[in-house]
Amino acid sequence: MKKIIGWKHLELKGQQYTQLEWKEKTIVAKGRVEVEGSTGEVTTYCIEMDFSWYVKKVQVRNEESKKELCLTREEGRWVCQGDHLSYADQAVDVDLSVTPFSNSLPINRLNWRTGEKRNFLMLYIDGRTLKTITVEQQYTYLGRTERGRQFRYACKDYQTILTVDDAGLVLEYPEVFIRTK
Repeated sequence: MKKIIGWKHLELKGQQYTQLEWKEKTIVAKGRVEVEGSTGEVTTYCIEMDFSWYVKKVQVRNEESKKELCLTREEGRWVCQGDHLSYADQAVDVDLSVTPFSNSLPINRLNWRTGEKRNFLMLYIDGRTLKTITVEQQYTYLGRTERGRQFRYACKDYQTILTVDDAGLVLEYPEVFIRTK
């Protein structure tokens, strides 16, 4: 089964498409992010997950700089191009800065009750530089509205309300992304 999702990037003026494909033992998300304007950057990514939405592999490529990043999660350890990222071992999920798709990972990996708040250590990937760091993030399930399920998302001093569809895919990330397909 395949599903194609599109988002308009409101903050950087661009667009992106992600194709989700359910294979025999994995879910594969392949995306292309195009930023308009002077930089005209294009970033592609592929995230492989098991059916519980645990990330197994992440590949990111910045088409302008030709930089590539390949991360795998092996026996609870993140490995980047053969090197163990010990600082990231406690991070289960990734947050790829250029796409709202990565917000779906903790949302879909867990069952949520209204009012429930959960903290996550994320392996954050800057989609332009491909540098990685860990960041603390918090999701609070606010409940269902006529527009979809809503989560309060917080990271450092920033917070917003994400609206997702029944599949846990972002419909609206205020002032940053809006779903187009």
